[in-house]
Formats: sequence, C-alpha cells, structure tokens
Amino acid sequence: TAWSSRIEFRATDASRGNYLSAPQTDAWIDAMPEKLALFMRALLMTGARPGELAKATVGDFEPVAKCLWLYTGKGKENQAPKRRQVILLDDAVELLKAASRGRIANARLLVDEFGQPWSKETWKACKPFVAVAGLPPQTTAYDLRHAAISRWLAGGINTNTIANLTGTSVEMIQKNYGHLLESVTRKALMTAAKNVEGA
Repeated sequence: TAWSSRIEFRATDASRGNYLSAPQTDAWIDAMPEKLALFMRALLMTGARPGELAKATVGDFEPVAKCLWLYTGKGKENQAPKRRQVILLDDAVELLKAASRGRIANARLLVDEFGQPWSKETWKACKPFVAVAGLPPQTTAYDLRHAAISRWLAGGINTNTIANLTGTSVEMIQKNYGHLLESVTRKALMTAAKNVEGA
C-alpha cells in the first residue's frame, strides 16, 4: 500500500489539515456508529469535501460505470457549480451500492441514522471519536480528504488527475502537499537510479 512506502506524511506550512495514516483513519472510523462510519468511509474513498458528498443523490452514482458525479460548490460568483466525475474502486462501489439499495434516484445517496441528509452539524458527530482513536484534537471530517489525496500522491497518481478527481487545482495541491510531492519524487528518482545501476 501507499503507507508502506515509508514516505513521511507531514503538513506544509500552507496546509491546515492533519495527514492521517491508514491505521489512524481505520481506528477512527471503526469507532463510529454505522451510518456515520459509512459517510466517513465514503469521504476517504472519494477524496470529496464533506458538503459535496452530503449533497450527492442516488442518481449521481453509476455502479456499472464505477463512478460518482459530484458538484464542486467553489465556482465563481453567478456561475453554476462544476460537475466532476470521481472514479471508484470496487470497495467504494460496493459501499455505495449498499447505501443506495432500494432508494429512488433523487434521494440523497448517504443519510444519517434517521434517514436525513448529512449536514455540517450532523457530521460533527465524528468529533467525539477523535479521542477514542488517539488522534489530534483538531481532527475533523475534512481531514479524510487530506488523507485520500496524500495516499493517491504517494501511490504515484499525478497531480493533474488528483486535481480533477477532487475538484481543486494543481496549484493548490502543490501548495498544500509540497513536502509529500518532494518525498514521492525523491523516492521515484532513487528507484530509477537503482534500475539503471542494475541494468
């Protein structure tokens, strides 16, 4: 996995988020109630902003095509939100299929234990489980987006692809994940050098 690469995940000065390892995110999510855990796991699998995922409908999910369509709400003033495609791996497809089974297309894809859409107030229910998992007290749901992007970068996915998947810019990725990008590049250069020597 990306986390076995021995790359140090440390925030740059420009970043406001934590960079959580796979054991940390697993411990955190596993401590949560089922519906909340499902929402948080989906955040980690898609790299979405919590608000984007909360607004996604069953119709935005295409299990056959293995993708989810999300709307980036950070468009310029008087412009409609931008729609983007998030490619899903099999485990994410199965998770979302289970979440949406038997529900109509315009229903919210993910709902809380009362069948209500997630909101900024309701997903804050993840906070009490931060201490349970031994995470920094400032940890929030948004940190799962940071974790997803970090892992994709460490796995060798290029910044342009990640920018498209997450609805951000290459510049923002370089600004917030600069130290990680340097580590990944250094590791790739070392691997290339060893391959040349062994040729």
